[in-house]
Amino acid sequence: MIRIQTFLVCFYTFLLLTSFEEYLKIDPQLREPPTALFVIHRDGKAGFIDHRGKIVIEPQFEEAKNFSNGLAQVTVKTIVDSNLVYRSGFIDSSGKFIIKPKFAEAYDFSEGLAVARDDSGLYGFVDTRGRWAIKPRFDNARSKGFSDGMAAVSVLGKWGYVDRKGKAIVAFQYNYAGDFSEGLAFVGRGRKAGYINRFGEMKISPRFDWAGRFSEGLACVKLGTKFGYIDKLGTMQITAMFASAYDFSDNRARVSKDGVRFGFIDGTGEMVIDEHYDALSGDFSEGVAPVCQDGACGFVDKSGKIVIPMKFTFVEPFSSGLAIVLEKKGRGLIDHSGQYVWFGTH
Repeated sequence: MIRIQTFLVCFYTFLLLTSFEEYLKIDPQLREPPTALFVIHRDGKAGFIDHRGKIVIEPQFEEAKNFSNGLAQVTVKTIVDSNLVYRSGFIDSSGKFIIKPKFAEAYDFSEGLAVARDDSGLYGFVDTRGRWAIKPRFDNARSKGFSDGMAAVSVLGKWGYVDRKGKAIVAFQYNYAGDFSEGLAFVGRGRKAGYINRFGEMKISPRFDWAGRFSEGLACVKLGTKFGYIDKLGTMQITAMFASAYDFSDNRARVSKDGVRFGFIDGTGEMVIDEHYDALSGDFSEGVAPVCQDGACGFVDKSGKIVIPMKFTFVEPFSSGLAIVLEKKGRGLIDHSGQYVWFGTH
């Protein structure tokens, strides 16, 4: 009897380990979190479903955003001083309000804090209990909030950076400022943009007519009327020759030489997917990219092969295993096989 029990324990352990090993072979971006919830709309209200399409939180909000740090920002209608107004708050995965809808505007949590605006029009940062961690005193703030421990905010029209206590780390001196990414952030001085590090040191001098964030070691910049890509030393790695260009994702960047038709380049600048898609196309996520051509949209893989047919009127990139799609009859969420897990009419 003991030998049989021992055999069964070993057998089931083998099965579990084998399954786990197979799971690890999957692209990390495609490992679907079982607790992931997705925004849906029904009869003009927003709610949430799970990855199987089951409604977890009934549609009841005016608007809703995806979960971040365990909370989702939602908007409701309410009465303030006899006036009907919109207010933003945060719910947990059961739909319970953890932070009551009391903000004139609020954004997703990042690094434990979220940007919020009060009725005076000033921006501050709230913690996951809804308390002001940094009281509203900024006339503007980047919606992402904190990245690399710093947040870009504006005072009297000039941008700088604060830490999690609200202390100014980089003086308010720039015309505009971006989120930190891979240790650098773009900033604008006069009509030119450059990049600073977390100490406020100018690492790439302001010489670009536009600058984007770093992604996969490269940043999209504009020289005159053309876009190209630089490395973290400011060296041009992909010549500025595009009329339009976007960030790298999955070693692919969406570009267009004429500003009308888009294709994808790799990190060396080689055109790996020809330019025959229109501007409604999107970036790669989870190994595929949304593309549109002559009013029809679908998905291609990194080789350019169409993996989900061009049968939708609009598509968004995949996130946690599902993608939002639109067609004439309504909108829904599909999985990587192109099958609907949710569909709702307009």
